[in-house]
Amino acid sequence: MTAGVLLAVGEEALARQIEGLAQRSGAMVVTDRVAAPDALLRAVMAPGVDVVVLDGAFAGGGALEVARELTSLVPEIGLVLAAADRGDGLLAAALHAGFRGVVGVPVTARDLTAAVVAAASWAQTVRPRLAAPGGVDGRRGLGATLALAGAKGGTGTTTLAVHLGLAVAAASPSRSVCVVDLDLPAGDLRGLLGLPDLRSLGDLLDGPLTPERIDDGLALHPSGLRALVLPGDPDRAERAGPELVRAVLGHLRTRFDAVVADLGRGTTAVAQVAAEVADRVAVVVTPDVPAVRGANRLVARWGARGVRAGPVVAVLNRATRDGDVQPAFLSQALSAPLLGAAIPADTRALATAANTGVTDHVPPGPWRQAVARLAGDLELLPQQRRTRAPRRPLPADDPVPTEAQTRA
Repeated sequence: MTAGVLLAVGEEALARQIEGLAQRSGAMVVTDRVAAPDALLRAVMAPGVDVVVLDGAFAGGGALEVARELTSLVPEIGLVLAAADRGDGLLAAALHAGFRGVVGVPVTARDLTAAVVAAASWAQTVRPRLAAPGGVDGRRGLGATLALAGAKGGTGTTTLAVHLGLAVAAASPSRSVCVVDLDLPAGDLRGLLGLPDLRSLGDLLDGPLTPERIDDGLALHPSGLRALVLPGDPDRAERAGPELVRAVLGHLRTRFDAVVADLGRGTTAVAQVAAEVADRVAVVVTPDVPAVRGANRLVARWGARGVRAGPVVAVLNRATRDGDVQPAFLSQALSAPLLGAAIPADTRALATAANTGVTDHVPPGPWRQAVARLAGDLELLPQQRRTRAPRRPLPADDPVPTEAQTRA
């Protein structure tokens, strides 16, 4: 594989150095060089460009902002930053901006080749998915990202997030699914899935945030579902900031066909970032007036803060035929449109799974059928889906808990 490299480098000496190293490496070829942002946006669209190497001083020191614009316009391009400062702060900021690698200045042949080859490999893996008609799910091929928030406490948001993920995974073994716990104050996704406390969001809090560290922080459920769970210490969990969560979700959508994030009540800064970047956002309501009020308050809060550019929908959980509050009333009272796939109230179906921590114990029947219909309504099960080709295998060296272990 020979990587096509576009140089966005204003300094003449640095540009000549990189061009010379590229020529001698045999692993890359410089397709063009630009010195201004407007020229960069034109040149990056040219055929054969796999990687853009950006000088940290490009655009008057605005390389990170240029990178954010590039990842929005051409998400399939790999970005490498060349900067004199390679401290942890810069590495974290670069990842958040969309860079796949950072090399020091003066640039060495080894560092440049390693960073460019890694970025080009990622770009050439992602590009066919984005170029395919309709992409993976109609959104240029990136994995579908769903954010679920509860209208109030106790609406069953975490249970729905888990079982939506399981429904997508069960639909086809080739589908890759990740569930993310972003209810920082009170999330218990790990407990619901019966996972050991070995890997968690806490692993990403210290040191530079890299794609490999994000992958290493994912726990593995026996069903094949991946999960990013919270650390056991709530204070440690709440150290996760909005920018970290933005970067994590951005990475996960390139690795998985579906990502389902549990936002809890949806009022934290982290939850608002997740609602902002997700493809679909749903507020889970139960058939009672307090849930209606809570859902309307949350949607109004997001609107006032400019959190969502797209629509927010409502999902009815624990629906009953003889309750005081029926879907017809909810459709009129809610400020968000109510989806037709309601989840029935079925305590018996969930009891075994809740008591044992083995989610697969929910028996086949109306409840699971309703969750599968909801997954379709939320566009987690598109008509055309192709297998994601990961850049490297996800880690699987943790022992997967057996059924007996999860019951213990």
